[in-house]
This record gives sequence, structure tokens and C-alpha cells, in this order.
Amino acid sequence: MSSGKRNGSLVPAEFQDEAFLAKLDPVVQQLKVDVPDAKYERKGLAQLILQLRQFMENVMGKNGIAKTYPKLPASLFKDFRPDGAIAIIAARLHQFKKTRGIRQIDWNSPAMRRQVLEIVNHCRRELEKVKLIKQPVILLHSSLAPEEAGRMREAVAKMGGQLASGEGRSGE
Repeated sequence: MSSGKRNGSLVPAEFQDEAFLAKLDPVVQQLKVDVPDAKYERKGLAQLILQLRQFMENVMGKNGIAKTYPKLPASLFKDFRPDGAIAIIAARLHQFKKTRGIRQIDWNSPAMRRQVLEIVNHCRRELEKVKLIKQPVILLHSSLAPEEAGRMREAVAKMGGQLASGEGRSGE
């Protein structure tokens, strides 16, 4: 999956490609067992992945209005294992739609933006529980100016990271 140059737009044709759709087969089979009422099929799941990723880029990306929310890592959307990230995200999105009594998520609706950001955060927590996402540990170099270090600490806290206590902890 690639994104368009500089604007973050995804290429829908890549999500309709037979090779991509074939990779979704094990995920779809597992979802039929885990959430049978969701009735996922591979084209619908591919569309869901595209819409979620484009939402994150539009709202949480470089030019987004909710930049303080971290996007889900793109690598998770390449996890085609039956119990992998795509399956977890799809099951969580189905649960969201079911509890809210909605048939489809309107990804572009400003009125629904807060709810969709909330479900992305729920997905993140679920992926953290199964250790598919790890909380970043950041080491601030001692050469940083105090005001810059303060801004960095604030940014790390907003993004859900931890500050390393010493040189040995960075990158753990």
C-alpha cells in the first residue's frame, strides 16, 4: 500500500487489487467465526481498511485537525494473520457500529468525527493489549535547550509515550 505524494491520499485501486483481496481471505474466514453477524467479505473489508486509513490521514495526519491523536501504524494494515491487527480492528469497528445502532460509519461527517476518533483509540488500546502496538519510549538528549526539552516532554505525553530514564532504556 502506498500513499499519494505529499498529500496523504491513498490509492483506492490498490485496495481492489486481486492480490490484496486474496491476502484478506484468512482474516475474513476468522471474522466469520468471531463476529458472524458482521457478514464481512473481502471487498467490504478492503473498503473498510481504505476508509479508516484515509480518515486517519485526513483527520489525524500532517494537515489534519486532530494531530494530537496518534494514527495507527501503517504496518498493522499489512497484518493478514487470522488473529492479527486487521481482524482485531474489523471486529472492534463492527462492535462500535452495533452498539451505536448504525449500519455504516460516515467517515467524512464532522458530527461523527469525535466518535470515530474514540473508536480509533479503542482499537489502539486493544492492539496494545495484545502487544501489536508498543508504547514508545523516548530519550531526550541532554544537549536540548530547556524550553525545547519541555515542549518535547509535552508532545511525548500527548502522544502516549514514555520518557526514558537513562541512555540504556531508549528504543526498548
